[in-house]
Amino acid sequence: MKMQLQFTVENLEYFLFIVTRVSAFVFTAPFFNFGSVPRQLKIAFTVIFSTLLYLTLPYTEITYPGVVGFTLMVFSEALAGALLGYFTNIVMTILNFTGRLIDMEIGFAMVTMYDPVFKVDTSVSGNLYNYFVIILLLIGNFHHYFLKAFADAFKIIPIGRAVVNANVVNVIVDFLGNYFLIAMRLMLPIYVAMLLVNVVLGVMAKVAPQMNMFVVGIQLKLLGGLIVMVLMMTMLPGVADYLTREMQDVFLKAVEALK
Repeated sequence: MKMQLQFTVENLEYFLFIVTRVSAFVFTAPFFNFGSVPRQLKIAFTVIFSTLLYLTLPYTEITYPGVVGFTLMVFSEALAGALLGYFTNIVMTILNFTGRLIDMEIGFAMVTMYDPVFKVDTSVSGNLYNYFVIILLLIGNFHHYFLKAFADAFKIIPIGRAVVNANVVNVIVDFLGNYFLIAMRLMLPIYVAMLLVNVVLGVMAKVAPQMNMFVVGIQLKLLGGLIVMVLMMTMLPGVADYLTREMQDVFLKAVEALK
């Protein structure tokens, strides 16, 4: 591929538009928006990645009607990059939501912990699932696919051609409709196990009414929930693969909506 060797004012403008979209993407995308990632590293990655994109992407002439048009184009590029990162990052929040549902079932609903990566208070189970799935995604080199997909998005949505319209809202509504379904699928084993425990406790309450089922139930649900969670660890590669497909699907829908 032919590299651009000349650098005029128009080229500088084109490069700055690329930096705008990439910086907004890094601010919202998974793996890059972690609070533990230093800002200097984010800035360095943005500049290097933008330079590589500038040298490889075909140059397209940018036209805009005056200062107002230039300002609107800057906002559209920043919003396009932010949306592409946000749509995929929101898939990761399913794990936190699933963890809260699991904690409500096993008795950890009142327990929260501070996550230094995401800089938020999260549930114990959600934090555990987040770390495991992130490690599996990094081992599977999903971040490489993520960067390649973002770079390919420039060919579908060239600089200055990003349009934020009602299709973006439709993508959000469609995904939110599946958000709860995905979370319920991930916590279904815990839910079934706790349902069986509640049935057993109900039978025991009828057979031996003198027993304090409240005290016994708390310990039994906690023990049963932890056992099921340990058994569910073998399902985490499948969960990571499932979330990967969801990220890919949402990212492609977001690119189509921004055309």
